[in-house]
Amino acid sequence: MRSRIITSSTIPHRLLTPDTRRLVVVTGFIAGHSVLPNVLCHVGWLIFGALFCLRGLRLPPMASFAPVSLFLGWMALRSLFSSGAESAFGILSTALLVLFLILLCHLHHSLDRCGRWNGHLSALAALVSLGWHFHRYGVNFVDYRLENLLVYGGLNAVCTGLIFGFAAMWLCVLRITRWTAASALVLTTAAFCSGSRGTMLALLTAHAVLLLMHGWRKGWKPQVVLVTAFALYSMTGLLTPAPAKSTASAVAVARPVRKALARSYEGRFSIYHAGWSSLDTPWRHVIGIGQWGTRARWQQRLDPSFMELKGHLHSAFFATYVHGGLTGAALLLLVMIRLTRRAVSCACEGDARWPALLAFGITALLFDGESLAHLLTLPRFETLLFWLPATMLLAQASESSQTVSCPPSA
Repeated sequence: MRSRIITSSTIPHRLLTPDTRRLVVVTGFIAGHSVLPNVLCHVGWLIFGALFCLRGLRLPPMASFAPVSLFLGWMALRSLFSSGAESAFGILSTALLVLFLILLCHLHHSLDRCGRWNGHLSALAALVSLGWHFHRYGVNFVDYRLENLLVYGGLNAVCTGLIFGFAAMWLCVLRITRWTAASALVLTTAAFCSGSRGTMLALLTAHAVLLLMHGWRKGWKPQVVLVTAFALYSMTGLLTPAPAKSTASAVAVARPVRKALARSYEGRFSIYHAGWSSLDTPWRHVIGIGQWGTRARWQQRLDPSFMELKGHLHSAFFATYVHGGLTGAALLLLVMIRLTRRAVSCACEGDARWPALLAFGITALLFDGESLAHLLTLPRFETLLFWLPATMLLAQASESSQTVSCPPSA
């Protein structure tokens, strides 16, 4: 029997096929939300990695992505007329978003592998961050919220919760194994420990969609992960030093959740009022104020006592209205209608992956996020939370027009 000789050049050739290179670049960028230390490393990975993936890239089918093209085109065009010196930055940011979406379209059959790697790498970041938190604060998640130590040396607790929560949800929609369940449990617990109410609401919404689409018999394992993580988060209240006359076990267990729910919402209401008041003419309600170089227009209307939230408008959908006016909001609505129709089709076919993840993203971005129309936003998670599942649904819609079915789950 003739043996097959594998030369030293054969292995790199097999490992570095175009799809493999794209998968490495996309996985590195997605996992970079959890493990890369700053924006230069994160975006630099995408830019330099994409240089090795440009050959053979094709634009996605216009039939499925026309609403996305119209939305991104309008938001970029409107912003060019108001951005001044920031035009070059804005064009680069939108171009990078389009590049990432094109890369995703080429990988919609193999992105489950990306989800697993992203989940395990994010779980490692969560373990490091939890260890750092235990060393510095003990198990006190009542007074101190979990931050991701690997990003900026302590990423904002809300960003930490949303990114870890999305990675956990992605693992939960895949086939549950011992390792994916362990990583999902670590990530879901870490997401709760961030104390982010938006993250908690997004997790509940996404798990509800998953349970609704799969039923209890098929979808009980992710629900066990969610309930166990919530129980672990609540139990930290028992080990946290309590105020005098508050030693009852039931009270102690409820303390982390009660503290999270009791935080004030006033800062966001002031942000929303400032953004709305920046649309000070009927014409601006129609076309918005633009995305780049316009932050001062609403910041100057913000009460100084709430300036800690001044970085962005804290709602990707509200920001769309402020930046793009009724025109931008209407074009985004067309995208949402297309996504809803595709999610319903996938529900009928038993594929709950992307509908559940999109539910997480939409819920999270109701009360956070800067913009859906460019990549280099301040929080930078809008592409991960919204465009990743949205692009997968639209790519499936394009394929289903020929094959009339969702690609099977891995």
